[in-house]
This record gives sequence, structure tokens and C-alpha cells, in this order.
Amino acid sequence: MSSKVGIHLNAFPLASEVFITEQARTMREFEPHFFVRQQLAEAANFKVLPIQRNAEGSLRKKLFALFPGKWAWGEKLADLNLIHAHFGTNGVYALPIAKALDIPLIVTFHGYDATVSRLQLMRHGGVSGMMYALNRHRLVGAADKIIVVSEFLKKKMLNLGFPEKLLEQHYIGADLQKFSVIPLEKRNLDVVCVARQVEAKGIRELILAFSKVCSYFPEARLRLVGDGPDRGLFTLLVGELKLTEKVVFEGALPHVQVANIVSHSAIAVLFSKKGKNGSEEAFGLSAIEASAAGLPVIVSRHGGLTETVQHNETGFIVEESNVDELAGSLKCLLDSAALRETLGNSGRSFVEKKFNLHHQTSLLEVIYKKVIS
Repeated sequence: MSSKVGIHLNAFPLASEVFITEQARTMREFEPHFFVRQQLAEAANFKVLPIQRNAEGSLRKKLFALFPGKWAWGEKLADLNLIHAHFGTNGVYALPIAKALDIPLIVTFHGYDATVSRLQLMRHGGVSGMMYALNRHRLVGAADKIIVVSEFLKKKMLNLGFPEKLLEQHYIGADLQKFSVIPLEKRNLDVVCVARQVEAKGIRELILAFSKVCSYFPEARLRLVGDGPDRGLFTLLVGELKLTEKVVFEGALPHVQVANIVSHSAIAVLFSKKGKNGSEEAFGLSAIEASAAGLPVIVSRHGGLTETVQHNETGFIVEESNVDELAGSLKCLLDSAALRETLGNSGRSFVEKKFNLHHQTSLLEVIYKKVIS
């Protein structure tokens, strides 16, 4: 019988965290069990153990936020072999549970948990942010391994005082079967961006850059996949620029629909910038998934995004927040189907060699086996 890994999250499932589901789906040697504070919807093919189902209030969930422990699940976690918490915040909450069960704890850091300042976490992170800010240092002595999703993030963690021997750099990867390459003649001339609708994702700059070039390419559209608190601001900007017919807000979509939109597009863009709270993009999986679909990718020179694109080989790396440079890169690629195909094919090969989801998950399971041996 396979070993059981308890995957700890706050809320599940979330469209913005589908990479966690994809990783769990491709496990072969470990059986994933999600134990979460709040289950938002059914999750087919996964065993989910929630403190609370649906979005209604729960006293038990609120008490857990202040007094974390395995008590919230009773004996339901008794047969786990290890815990894997995603995000440093959930890692802190998993600490007393792993200790009570006497099993190893692995924590994956994804970005904001290493880049947002402690003061910002205390002020704006709610109860969880405060608990994390006060207890993050405990992970150094209690976690068996801390996974970081990029070399950029590893440097951030070292700067926070985490010892190098505790850190393991590991990319999650993209599913090469879901993001398959379709013939160029079957694609449209759309520019796609898969990201949360927040200021730090550079959506405003992307809309402005697209406005500078779209008149040259009447058939091109900008398709924004994802949702978030700043969507209304971006919608207003599109209206002011008279681009309502050219910019499509797709909203949050199931992963299979995202893959279909990406595969039929011409170019993918992820133009993140440093957030007002200091947050930085640690990796940018949507850039990797676009390369898997054979698209040239444009990213900003920001955080770990430069690890997802080989400049002039799989796409372009543009200076952060530089609207004119982004517009020039868009025009260059929209103008040349041959260049899009060349860069896109190189991108597919890049992902096959370095970011294959199934291979990356097998490497994760090697990490699991090491900590429980």
C-alpha cells in the first residue's frame, strides 16, 4: 500500500492554486489526502478532509486560526506518513499537527510568503498573517525540508536566515499532454495572459502596451484569463482606451478551458511587477504552460520569471513596467508567424527538458521518501 501524504491548505480547491491539484494528481508512489480548513467545492478523485465545508461561518475553523492543532480533525489524520504544507503560512499551522502525529513536515514556499515584509503581514494579513509573521522562524528547527519553487526564491529564503541545507529548489512543472501544440494555421492572433486580476501582475501595463499595437493587427485580441479584486479597474481602463471589442475578460476558468485558450493563442504574456506590499513573483507557471503549448512567451525581468523564458530563444524578457518595450515585443511577434513558430517550438523543447510535470512530481516523491526514511 502506498504511503499517504497529507497536503495542508487553507481553502481548497482554488482556481489560482490549480498547480497544487495538478501536482497531487500526478503522484504515483504517494496517496494524497487534502486536509484543509475550508472546502469550497467538490474535488473529484481526491480525498478531502475539511474542518468546514462551504463558505458559511464555523466556530471550529475560527478556533483553529488561533489555536492550531490536530484536534480540529480528530483522528482522521492518524494514518498519514508525512505532511506537505503549501505556502509558509500553512506551514506554520501544520507545525503542531506534524509534531502531534510524530511525522515529517515539508513546506513549499511560493513567493509572497518570502517576499512580503513581516510588518505588512502583521498589518494586512489577518490572523493567519500575524500568526505566520510571529512563528515563521520556528520552521527552521521544526520542518524537515523546505521546498522553494525557483532559484530566485531560494536566495530570498537564504536572506531570511533559512539554512541552505534545509532548502530544496524544485519546479512544479506543466502537463505536456494538457498543453499540446496545435498547428500554427489553426491558431488565432490573440495575446493571452493567465493571471490573477491584481495590480502586481502588470495587467494595466499589458493593456496599455496592447493599445499601442492592436490597430496594426485588426484580428488580434487580448484575452485576460483569471479574476481578482482589481478587475473593475482594468475594465474601466479598457473602456477609456475604447478597446472593449479588443480586450476579453475571460474570468476564472477550469484548467482544461485555460489550456484550450492558451493553445489556440499566438503569444502569452506574464508581466508581473513588485507589489505595493513588497510581493514578488517567485516563478510564473502560466509562462511554462504557454511554452508547453508552443507559444512564444514575453515576461518581465522580475523575480523568478526570468527562469521561465530563455531570451531570444523561447520568447522575450522585457524590463519590468516598460510599456514601450513590451509593445515593441508584441508587435515583433504579431508581425512574424515564422518567429512565433521558431520561438514556440524552442519553448516546447525547453519545457520537455526542464519542466515536465510528471518527471517533476517523481522528483518530489524522491524528496518525500528521503524525509520518511
